[in-house]
Amino acid sequence: MKTNVQEFIEHHGVKGMKWGVRRSSRARKKGTERTKYSKSPKSLTQDELEKRIKRMGMEKEYNKLNKRDVSTGERLASEMMTSIGKTTIVTVGTGAAIYGAKKIIEKKSPDLARAAAFRKK
Repeated sequence: MKTNVQEFIEHHGVKGMKWGVRRSSRARKKGTERTKYSKSPKSLTQDELEKRIKRMGMEKEYNKLNKRDVSTGERLASEMMTSIGKTTIVTVGTGAAIYGAKKIIEKKSPDLARAAAFRKK
């Protein structure tokens, strides 16, 4: 059986892209980023400064008008993850502080550490 080369289809995808790896959200949201300027405002003329202020105000208004509505479930999940994160940080921090205090006491006063261990049992 002879294969016709004219009917062969190839797809190369994005050059350098790995299988199963998506582009970052930053690359997808390129159009909504704020304009960045390299010159400092002190070195600008009055006209250039007015143009920049107008442009930044327009971008702010555009982003305000195109704000994404967050669903109730997404908001709830975000609040829950924030709460869990805060609780975890407090718990780990407290444990680390207790562990550190215990090690300092053991190093500075071994008799006090033994007495505390004996009292605990």
